Amino acid sequence: MIRLEHNCKQFTTGQSAKVNALDDISLEIHPGEFVILLGANGSGKSTLLNAIAGTVMLDSGKIIIDDVDVTALKDFKRSHWISRIFQNPLMGTSPELSILENFRLASLRKKSKSFTIGTSKGFRNSTSQLISELNLGLENKLDQPMGTLSGGQRQALSLLMAVIDKPKILLMDEPTAALDPRTAALIMELSDQIIRKHRLTAILVTHQLRDAMNYGDRVILLNEGKVQEDLYGEHRKFLSTNDLLRWFGV
Repeated sequence: MIRLEHNCKQFTTGQSAKVNALDDISLEIHPGEFVILLGANGSGKSTLLNAIAGTVMLDSGKIIIDDVDVTALKDFKRSHWISRIFQNPLMGTSPELSILENFRLASLRKKSKSFTIGTSKGFRNSTSQLISELNLGLENKLDQPMGTLSGGQRQALSLLMAVIDKPKILLMDEPTAALDPRTAALIMELSDQIIRKHRLTAILVTHQLRDAMNYGDRVILLNEGKVQEDLYGEHRKFLSTNDLLRWFGV
């Protein structure tokens, strides 16, 4: 479970003006729950995701994961629980390294790393089998540099790499924003499959209303750093496009 208790975060903008990116947010996100986080630019979506990840530290409040207070922990300390997918397909992977080497690094994310990181025949075979499930033909290109792949291919592989070391939480910050509509739809479907298969607690930040309609167990709308709407259960089931348009004042 992720529990946020009175999370507050301010940023200073031009001429010393302060903006409440997170304004006393309290939430409980249950194990295995897939949350869609909506909001206009500047609503606090990415700040909330980064606060949970540990790349933004709160001004006040607490973040508790599995009954452990992680508020003061740096992001690398939270990797025991958390894995991330970024908006830019170039992030989260090493472009100069091969597909296989990227997967090996991902598999060691929670472990102490030595100067020599080898890839055994067994690891090559298991990685090839895992990647074959994507049906992208990449299982036979394990020695190809990651940087030579398309954005969609890298994002698909990033999803597999994010769960290779069995995290409990997956944070996704607009993972389809840089992709064409067809590829974006494939990545969303793959994300949903992986979240369900591994029973992950997942939070997806998105601007896409269709993703809020088609995915997730719960939809949360942020506005000026506050929770404006929070729908789950039967309320989430009957969420309509008109509801979403009304939220955004359209």
